Amino acid sequence: MTFTIRDSKYIGMRIKLRREKLGISQERLGEMVGVTYQQIQKYEKGINRVNVEILQKIAQSLDVSTNFFFDGEDEQKIKGILTFQEQELIRYFRSITDQEFRSCFLSLLKLASK
Repeated sequence: MTFTIRDSKYIGMRIKLRREKLGISQERLGEMVGVTYQQIQKYEKGINRVNVEILQKIAQSLDVSTNFFFDGEDEQKIKGILTFQEQELIRYFRSITDQEFRSCFLSLLKLASK
């Protein structure tokens, strides 16, 4: 897949949006990803294209899927509806890989809500 300059700017805008929402500085994100803060600035402005490996590291550092950088409209709509605790619950639930444990957790939630 080849990105245009417009795509690079959109991806950069999404990186900046998420980074600022989490209160992470460019310098800190650069440390997490293994690049300089100047490089993060260039990614955010769309000056430099983000390669797949770096984009995956950025996504992991910002606790989002790589899809966040491409189709963020739906996610933004959902985040506008959900409270922080609801978003956190979804994030933690998605991190549970054991299906049996997921089912038990859902059963516990159903009992607690009665």
